[in-house]
Amino acid sequence: MLTLKEAIKIAEMERNSKVVCANDCGDRWAFGFEDDENKTDGMPLFVYKINGNVEYFLSSMLVDSLENDEITCNPIQLPT
Repeated sequence: MLTLKEAIKIAEMERNSKVVCANDCGDRWAFGFEDDENKTDGMPLFVYKINGNVEYFLSSMLVDSLENDEITCNPIQLPT
């Protein structure tokens, strides 16, 4: 099982951008990036806690999944 810090490293290497926000989504973390701030076409991603696999997603798809109770995500504070 990955720690949050390990998952952030994976996310930042994958996107080559600094993580600026994170959500705990049960079996995965969702990350937003500095390069995407104030953009509507950003590419946030999930990092799965069990194996570190990465999955890109569209913000609109995440919102739909949240509204349909298919996933639950809670904002978390980034480690310092």
